[in-house]
Amino acid sequence: VEPNGDTGWNCRIKADPSVSLLYSGKGGCGGPPYLAVHSGTADEAISYCLAEPACIKVQWSDSPGPDGNNIRLSDSSSEVQDVEPNGDTGWNCRIKADPSVSLLYSGKGGCGGPPYLAVHSGTADEAISYCLAEPACIKVQWSDSPGPDGNNIRLSDSSSEVQDVEPNGDT
Repeated sequence: VEPNGDTGWNCRIKADPSVSLLYSGKGGCGGPPYLAVHSGTADEAISYCLAEPACIKVQWSDSPGPDGNNIRLSDSSSEVQDVEPNGDTGWNCRIKADPSVSLLYSGKGGCGGPPYLAVHSGTADEAISYCLAEPACIKVQWSDSPGPDGNNIRLSDSSSEVQDVEPNGDT
């Protein structure tokens, strides 16, 4: 379990204004009721979500689900999981980026592993500020309780370890 065995970590992923849908790791995101279901390719899945103003997340699989569809669009009334994406690595998840948002909520659980870009101690607001101020920061995680090193904020860049499922189950 990353970043450590303690509970209480939170994860935010920095939004890139040049992308419309953010990669959110392997695993499905959200649950019923779905905004819409379709069959198609990954590119079609993304197109369906971008074309639908109410769509906030899209998930797809190479294999169709029990209903014969392999694409699921979610809106704000769709079920939200404590940890998204979930452990079903046969599904892919993308979250629609809101241009007005600098850091996207990515559920409970830490994101990424060492080597960290930087570690700090501070509040949730300070954690977000550290990441926004550091151009190389792509993700930030923090906890109300410090880790073994005494810090409760960890910044990640592109050289930090990536988990198959982020955020992980460390709530």
